[in-house]
Amino acid sequence: MAKDTDPVAYPLLQDVNKGWLQHIREDVPERHAAGGELKAETRDADGVVTAAGAIYVGAGEVGTEVDYVNIDALVFAGIELLHENYREDTDLVAIVGRELVNDKYFSIVNASGDRATEQLARDVLLSNKKIGGLSAVRVPKFPKNAIRITTLANLSVYEQIGTERRKIEDNAKRDQIENCASPPRGAASRPAAEIRGK
Repeated sequence: MAKDTDPVAYPLLQDVNKGWLQHIREDVPERHAAGGELKAETRDADGVVTAAGAIYVGAGEVGTEVDYVNIDALVFAGIELLHENYREDTDLVAIVGRELVNDKYFSIVNASGDRATEQLARDVLLSNKKIGGLSAVRVPKFPKNAIRITTLANLSVYEQIGTERRKIEDNAKRDQIENCASPPRGAASRPAAEIRGK
Protein backbone atom coordinates (compact mmCIF):
# COMPACT_ATOMS: atom_id res chain seq x y z
CA MET A 1 0.00 0.00 0.00
CA ALA A 2 1.16 3.51 -0.77
CA LYS A 3 2.81 5.64 1.89
CA ASP A 4 1.01 8.71 0.52
CA THR A 5 -2.36 8.25 -1.16
CA ASP A 6 -3.02 9.61 -4.64
CA PRO A 7 -6.72 10.53 -4.77
CA VAL A 8 -6.51 11.46 -8.46
CA ALA A 9 -5.14 8.10 -9.61
CA TYR A 10 -7.10 6.14 -6.97
CA PRO A 11 -10.44 7.90 -6.37
CA LEU A 12 -11.80 4.92 -4.42
CA LEU A 13 -8.71 5.00 -2.14
CA GLN A 14 -7.47 1.66 -3.54
CA ASP A 15 -3.90 2.57 -2.59
CA VAL A 16 -4.75 3.06 1.12
CA ASN A 17 -5.51 -0.54 1.98
CA LYS A 18 -6.98 -3.70 0.47
CA GLY A 19 -10.73 -3.65 0.24
CA TRP A 20 -13.28 -6.41 0.68
CA LEU A 21 -13.28 -7.37 -2.99
CA GLN A 22 -9.48 -7.60 -3.21
CA HIS A 23 -9.34 -9.83 -0.13
CA ILE A 24 -11.83 -12.19 -1.78
CA ARG A 25 -9.87 -12.20 -5.05
CA GLU A 26 -6.66 -13.11 -3.25
CA ASP A 27 -7.81 -15.24 -0.32
CA VAL A 28 -10.78 -17.21 -1.70
CA PRO A 29 -10.79 -16.86 -5.50
CA GLU A 30 -13.31 -19.71 -5.80
CA ARG A 31 -15.89 -17.39 -4.18
CA HIS A 32 -15.20 -14.58 -6.68
CA ALA A 33 -16.85 -14.40 -10.10
CA ALA A 34 -14.21 -12.68 -12.17
CA GLY A 35 -15.74 -13.56 -15.49
CA GLY A 36 -18.62 -15.35 -17.15
CA GLU A 37 -18.72 -18.16 -19.67
CA LEU A 38 -18.22 -15.75 -22.56
CA LYS A 39 -15.04 -14.18 -21.17
CA ALA A 40 -13.56 -16.08 -18.24
CA GLU A 41 -10.65 -14.81 -16.17
CA THR A 42 -7.45 -16.79 -16.65
CA ARG A 43 -4.65 -17.30 -14.12
CA ASP A 44 -1.17 -18.78 -14.32
CA ALA A 45 0.16 -21.60 -12.10
CA ASP A 46 0.94 -19.08 -9.33
CA GLY A 47 -2.63 -17.77 -9.33
CA VAL A 48 -1.71 -14.47 -10.97
CA VAL A 49 -4.38 -13.11 -13.33
CA THR A 50 -3.16 -13.28 -16.91
CA ALA A 51 -6.36 -12.11 -18.61
CA ALA A 52 -9.23 -10.25 -17.01
CA GLY A 53 -12.69 -11.68 -17.35
CA ALA A 54 -16.03 -10.00 -17.91
CA ILE A 55 -19.64 -10.82 -17.13
CA TYR A 56 -22.18 -9.75 -19.74
CA VAL A 57 -25.70 -8.86 -18.57
CA GLY A 58 -28.51 -7.73 -20.86
CA ALA A 59 -30.81 -8.71 -23.67
CA GLY A 60 -29.64 -11.59 -25.80
CA GLU A 61 -29.28 -15.34 -25.85
CA VAL A 62 -27.75 -16.70 -22.66
CA GLY A 63 -24.52 -18.56 -23.35
CA THR A 64 -23.84 -17.08 -26.77
CA GLU A 65 -24.50 -13.34 -26.39
CA VAL A 66 -24.83 -12.73 -22.64
CA ASP A 67 -24.09 -14.53 -19.39
CA TYR A 68 -27.29 -13.32 -17.67
CA VAL A 69 -30.41 -11.58 -18.98
CA ASN A 70 -30.65 -9.27 -15.96
CA ILE A 71 -28.84 -8.33 -12.79
CA ASP A 72 -31.28 -10.32 -10.65
CA ALA A 73 -30.17 -13.54 -12.35
CA LEU A 74 -26.54 -12.57 -11.74
CA VAL A 75 -27.18 -12.12 -8.00
CA PHE A 76 -29.05 -15.44 -7.83
CA ALA A 77 -26.02 -17.11 -9.40
CA GLY A 78 -23.71 -15.17 -7.08
CA ILE A 79 -25.45 -16.58 -4.01
CA GLU A 80 -24.28 -20.01 -5.16
CA LEU A 81 -20.67 -18.84 -4.76
CA LEU A 82 -21.23 -18.54 -1.00
CA HIS A 83 -20.41 -21.47 1.25
CA GLU A 84 -23.53 -23.62 1.48
CA ASN A 85 -23.91 -22.86 5.20
CA TYR A 86 -24.54 -19.18 4.39
CA ARG A 87 -26.74 -19.35 1.28
CA GLU A 88 -30.01 -19.43 3.23
CA ASP A 89 -29.09 -16.61 5.63
CA THR A 90 -32.01 -14.19 5.76
CA ASP A 91 -29.66 -11.28 6.55
CA LEU A 92 -27.87 -11.44 3.18
CA VAL A 93 -27.68 -8.18 1.23
CA ALA A 94 -26.25 -7.25 -2.14
CA ILE A 95 -23.78 -4.41 -1.79
CA VAL A 96 -23.81 -2.88 -5.24
CA GLY A 97 -22.19 -0.09 -7.15
CA ARG A 98 -24.15 2.97 -8.19
CA GLU A 99 -24.21 2.08 -11.89
CA LEU A 100 -25.79 -1.31 -11.27
CA VAL A 101 -28.60 0.16 -9.18
CA ASN A 102 -29.18 2.86 -11.80
CA ASP A 103 -29.21 0.30 -14.63
CA LYS A 104 -31.97 -1.66 -12.95
CA TYR A 105 -34.17 1.19 -11.73
CA PHE A 106 -33.67 3.90 -14.39
CA SER A 107 -36.19 2.32 -16.77
CA ILE A 108 -38.79 2.27 -13.97
CA VAL A 109 -38.22 5.95 -13.20
CA ASN A 110 -38.19 6.85 -16.89
CA ALA A 111 -41.38 4.91 -17.67
CA SER A 112 -43.48 6.13 -14.76
CA GLY A 113 -46.03 8.66 -15.84
CA ASP A 114 -47.46 11.76 -14.24
CA ARG A 115 -50.49 10.06 -12.70
CA ALA A 116 -50.42 9.80 -8.93
CA THR A 117 -50.91 6.03 -8.94
CA GLU A 118 -47.93 5.54 -11.25
CA GLN A 119 -45.77 7.85 -9.15
CA LEU A 120 -46.81 6.06 -5.96
CA ALA A 121 -45.99 2.65 -7.46
CA ARG A 122 -42.61 3.97 -8.63
CA ASP A 123 -41.84 5.43 -5.20
CA VAL A 124 -42.70 2.14 -3.48
CA LEU A 125 -40.40 0.24 -5.83
CA LEU A 126 -37.56 2.73 -5.36
CA SER A 127 -37.85 2.83 -1.58
CA ASN A 128 -37.50 -0.94 -1.31
CA LYS A 129 -34.68 -1.62 -3.77
CA LYS A 130 -33.97 -5.30 -4.22
CA ILE A 131 -31.64 -7.14 -6.55
CA GLY A 132 -31.96 -10.88 -6.92
CA GLY A 133 -34.31 -10.97 -3.93
CA LEU A 134 -31.73 -9.32 -1.65
CA SER A 135 -31.84 -5.77 -0.34
CA ALA A 136 -29.61 -3.55 -2.46
CA VAL A 137 -27.16 -1.60 -0.29
CA ARG A 138 -24.85 1.15 -1.52
CA VAL A 139 -21.73 2.12 0.40
CA PRO A 140 -19.20 4.92 -0.18
CA LYS A 141 -16.09 4.19 -2.26
CA PHE A 142 -17.51 0.92 -3.65
CA PRO A 143 -16.69 0.16 -7.31
CA LYS A 144 -19.53 1.32 -9.55
CA ASN A 145 -19.92 -1.99 -11.41
CA ALA A 146 -19.36 -4.53 -8.62
CA ILE A 147 -21.54 -6.68 -6.36
CA ARG A 148 -20.65 -8.10 -2.93
CA ILE A 149 -23.10 -10.57 -1.38
CA THR A 150 -22.74 -10.75 2.40
CA THR A 151 -24.44 -9.82 5.66
CA LEU A 152 -23.92 -6.34 7.06
CA ALA A 153 -22.84 -7.96 10.34
CA ASN A 154 -19.96 -9.57 8.43
CA LEU A 155 -18.41 -6.17 7.80
CA SER A 156 -16.16 -5.13 10.65
CA VAL A 157 -14.08 -2.19 11.77
CA TYR A 158 -10.59 -3.08 12.92
CA GLU A 159 -8.17 -1.05 14.98
CA GLN A 160 -4.48 -1.09 14.28
CA ILE A 161 -2.13 -1.82 17.18
CA GLY A 162 -0.63 1.41 18.49
CA THR A 163 -3.66 3.51 17.58
CA GLU A 164 -6.38 4.93 19.76
CA ARG A 165 -10.05 5.71 19.38
CA ARG A 166 -11.26 9.20 20.15
CA LYS A 167 -14.58 10.98 20.05
CA ILE A 168 -15.16 14.66 20.78
CA GLU A 169 -18.75 15.72 21.18
CA ASP A 170 -20.36 19.07 21.95
CA ASN A 171 -23.04 18.16 24.49
CA ALA A 172 -25.28 21.24 24.46
CA LYS A 173 -27.70 19.76 27.00
CA ARG A 174 -24.95 19.79 29.61
CA ASP A 175 -23.18 22.87 28.25
CA GLN A 176 -19.89 20.99 27.85
CA ILE A 177 -17.46 19.43 25.41
CA GLU A 178 -16.95 15.68 25.96
CA ASN A 179 -13.65 14.09 24.95
CA CYS A 180 -13.72 10.29 25.12
CA ALA A 181 -10.50 8.45 24.27
CA SER A 182 -9.33 4.86 24.43
CA PRO A 183 -5.61 4.24 24.95
CA PRO A 184 -3.50 2.64 22.22
CA ARG A 185 -4.22 -1.07 21.79
CA GLY A 186 -1.95 -3.11 23.98
CA ALA A 187 -1.57 -0.34 26.56
CA ALA A 188 -2.27 -1.22 30.18
CA SER A 189 -4.35 1.83 31.08
CA ARG A 190 -8.13 1.94 30.90
CA PRO A 191 -10.26 4.06 28.55
CA ALA A 192 -10.62 7.64 29.75
CA ALA A 193 -13.25 10.31 29.40
CA GLU A 194 -12.62 14.00 29.89
CA ILE A 195 -15.47 16.45 30.25
CA ARG A 196 -14.94 20.19 30.09
CA GLY A 197 -17.58 22.79 30.77
CA LYS A 198 -17.90 25.67 28.35
